[in-house]
Amino acid sequence: MINMKEIVLAFLFCVVFPCMLHAQQPLDTISLFFAVDKSAVEANNALLLDELIADTSITGINIYGYADFLGSAAYNQQLSERRSVNVQDYLIGKGVSREKISVVKGYGVHPNSAEENRKDFSDSGIQAHRMVQVAYGRKPQNSSGEEKLSDEVLVENTNIVLENIHFHGACDLFLPKSYSVLKELLEIMQKHPTLKIEIQGYICCHYDTGNDQDYEGNPLSFCRAEAVYDYLVVNGVDPARLSYVGFGSSRKRFPLEQNEYERAMNRRVEILILEK
Repeated sequence: MINMKEIVLAFLFCVVFPCMLHAQQPLDTISLFFAVDKSAVEANNALLLDELIADTSITGINIYGYADFLGSAAYNQQLSERRSVNVQDYLIGKGVSREKISVVKGYGVHPNSAEENRKDFSDSGIQAHRMVQVAYGRKPQNSSGEEKLSDEVLVENTNIVLENIHFHGACDLFLPKSYSVLKELLEIMQKHPTLKIEIQGYICCHYDTGNDQDYEGNPLSFCRAEAVYDYLVVNGVDPARLSYVGFGSSRKRFPLEQNEYERAMNRRVEILILEK
């Protein structure tokens, strides 16, 4: 079962997405707001999305929906999911490639949403919590886009380091430059329909014992491998061809980690070729 766990930025920084506080390359975001019980993309939100669509440098998009405290938990979960799906459908309908959209998730009630937090009493709920966050990454300006995964490296029982799949610190959210490599991996899986791989996640920094940092109830390295798995499955790869595992910080490429580059290299994903 696909279990997306990536979380959003913007004004939810300190509550919903604390790992981004130390990020070196945060994703950009736009916020879309909805009326009570509404999930359709209306004119005000369409204008913002049209501006996003016009940006040809965007490499990946994540969509996260929320509801305010009005209604039951089950209803709000469904409402937040409808909001996210409707935003996705709008983007695709305007020509955005489905492959660019990695996450479409509804999180139900916004974490800060409660009756006692109301400030605007002309609103029965809290408009700022009836929203969708669209987080997106852009190509680095100096990116040549020339690095490619090749068929020659697909040798059974060997590991391949996905050199440009990296993560923000302390979470499983991809850095923007990762999306071009994720697409290359997807294309390899599509080109070789019998290829089976194990996705291996790693963490960096001061976890020198090899123990893994907890993230949303699971080891962080496991969550990073799962994020790659989710991307492939969402884009049509048979889950039976994929497995994933986390190795913590037990196999660092740079054991002493002197700078951010070395930490980024340790926050990585490798794939083990199981069958070709």
